Amino acid sequence: MHTLISRKQITRCPDGFLLGNGDMSVSCWQQEGKLLFQIGKNDFWDTRMPLENNPRPAHIRELKELLESPNFRVDGVTFKVKADNLTERQKEICRHAPFHDILSPCPKPGPVFCLHYPADWNRTEFEQRLDIERARLTITIANGDGAKLTVECVVHPQENRLTCHWQLEGWTEKNLYGGSSFFGIPDMPPVYATLYREEELPVAEFDRRQYRDHGNHFFQHAKTLPPVVIDLQDGVLSQAVPDGRTLYTTVQGTEITGTESFAKIYRLFADREKTSGSFYLACSTQSREEALALAAGGDWEKDKAEAEAAASRYYGESTVNLPSEMLESVYYATLHAKRCVLRQGVVPPGCFLPSSLNDFSMWKGDYHFNYNYQSNCLGDFEANHFSTGDAFFDGLACTMRLGEKIARDYYGIPDACFIPLCGYPVDSPDDYHGTLPLGRMAYMTGWIAAWFYRRWKLTMDREFLEQKAYPAMKKFANFYAGFLVWGDDGHTHAYPSNQGESEFSHDGAYDQPQVLFNAAFALYAASQAARYLGCDSELADKWENLRAHLPAAALVGPPGMAPEFFSFDGHIPQGMPLFMVPGNRFHGFYLGQSFFKGAIPLHCGDWQKEEWYEPLLDALQRWVRPNGILNGMSLITHGNQGMLTESLGAVALLNSLLMTSDGGTISLFNGIPASQAASFRQLRAEGAFLVSASKKTEVSDVEILSEAGCLCRLRNPWGGASCRLIGQGGESARLEGEVLEFATVPGQTYRLAKW
Repeated sequence: MHTLISRKQITRCPDGFLLGNGDMSVSCWQQEGKLLFQIGKNDFWDTRMPLENNPRPAHIRELKELLESPNFRVDGVTFKVKADNLTERQKEICRHAPFHDILSPCPKPGPVFCLHYPADWNRTEFEQRLDIERARLTITIANGDGAKLTVECVVHPQENRLTCHWQLEGWTEKNLYGGSSFFGIPDMPPVYATLYREEELPVAEFDRRQYRDHGNHFFQHAKTLPPVVIDLQDGVLSQAVPDGRTLYTTVQGTEITGTESFAKIYRLFADREKTSGSFYLACSTQSREEALALAAGGDWEKDKAEAEAAASRYYGESTVNLPSEMLESVYYATLHAKRCVLRQGVVPPGCFLPSSLNDFSMWKGDYHFNYNYQSNCLGDFEANHFSTGDAFFDGLACTMRLGEKIARDYYGIPDACFIPLCGYPVDSPDDYHGTLPLGRMAYMTGWIAAWFYRRWKLTMDREFLEQKAYPAMKKFANFYAGFLVWGDDGHTHAYPSNQGESEFSHDGAYDQPQVLFNAAFALYAASQAARYLGCDSELADKWENLRAHLPAAALVGPPGMAPEFFSFDGHIPQGMPLFMVPGNRFHGFYLGQSFFKGAIPLHCGDWQKEEWYEPLLDALQRWVRPNGILNGMSLITHGNQGMLTESLGAVALLNSLLMTSDGGTISLFNGIPASQAASFRQLRAEGAFLVSASKKTEVSDVEILSEAGCLCRLRNPWGGASCRLIGQGGESARLEGEVLEFATVPGQTYRLAKW
């Protein structure tokens, strides 16, 4: 059982202990006399997309004309342009699109639910405890005069309902505060509830407060449309976004003696003589009637049991035991956070956890597809958690529809898809990012292709490949087939595109490594899938020919390895990952992308397990927040923006310490020093293998369940020693070599041991 415990109040919402079901989430934090639950709802976005002032998106022909000038450059940060005699149209496509100064589309925070207890209590002992495998939060407040309040909370695993059960013990005249004898002030009960949502701030006032509290001006140039409209009627708090969704929230409870509403504050009272009860808070973006029905359907014992059963099933899918208590705590706290905000069939979050949002979000809280969005689900498939991992594909739908239009209308490539820098869970009439330098980066298309390919290779699920993965991979490969150009040297070249988020220039738009790597991978992935399915043989020949004729620099990585695991940003890293080295920005204020970068040496076999283990512990420990999650950005630089979802990528880095399987070769305990004990059960490897292994000073036991009957390749965990392969029927065979190979039968389990 993994438990997070805090014996002091948590005073910032993003640090609060989390509960959720993948759609509705809550962050629990505290103020004097109050337990606060900030509500988040994944699909509650201001969906307005005002593109009327945007320039017409840039066509590939226009980019090539711009790049004919050898001194052309538009900077990736300041948007300063260097060029000769630009036309008005060329100036137009070399500037920040006006749409990006408007703070929508943007995810919005839900209301706050407060559970009140006597603020006069002193000499208190405070404890909050999150039992991860039970998905239950328990808060205990013991008063020095003998009273004790215990609050237990769960979120139902399917129905969007927070259930809070409270019990008050030792409530006597000795520890009673308040009363009705002072000028008719009501005799308040010791425990009651409030639901409210403050009016949305004007963006200028929001920015002023950001500057006051955190010293930054991130929103000083931002513009906003008319704000969310908040209303409270008949116990239902509604937040309406013009031209967008409405979030309906209500709270009901047992043992309530009265309710009161005033200026968008809804209070529910409990009888002063009662010592226990339950509150049921529900929210819906469908209708107020659904919210009311969900709240009315609350039952503490039933909700508690169903939340625990769902969590037990999830954590039964795999387990890990890491040598550091801190690492293991981060792993399970992060998995818990994923369960709170990710669920197949539900809109996934953007840049920030929904229950940690402010009125406005940096980057509009969008889906950045150059690793930020990917970090949400990073590591889920390998941890055997498809209920959260498959949410990745749900967030792509709108962007892929837009990407097909961009490929067709602005690159002239039919039946193809181009993935832009950022996306939203909103259908757009046109390309909102179609200016330079950030609007025409061609590498993210391959990065998205890798997720479809990896999901297929880890499961060998033919139905998923036929119905979902291959149709997408085919469009991505077709994009590169139309984008790459043949040169006089007999090679295919990537032109024009930049990499990272850098400048777009005459010299920097040709054969950028990140573009080449991702083009090579997408062509390879699609051709492999076509061969496996026995279809589109002519297209597969074409894709393979294009890939074979890329410049040699494009083919440095293993063909089946996604570029983010050998290069990430177009540079082959050397030495210790920078987030572990004091004195640079990744160590100092931005951890976010480090989970990808830390995984690179683990996947490539370059991790120095003896020398880098302690620096890894030191680097991660400094970012752990009270809720157990790693903070992605420094508070001293970025302020209280919300909990960055990039932090969820920590699961992948920690998985990779235990096992990798790139190209179908399983490698065990890549990042665990010889002196450290570790184990895991049912991590997933390419070829649809569920692998379990343990080690003390050396690997003691390996068990492999074959789901699809593929050839198993395992890097010999005992070096050059001979190994014993034991089949499910007890038969054994002797294996030797640096890489052990053996045929498998679907559904059979195999054990390996040192001979």
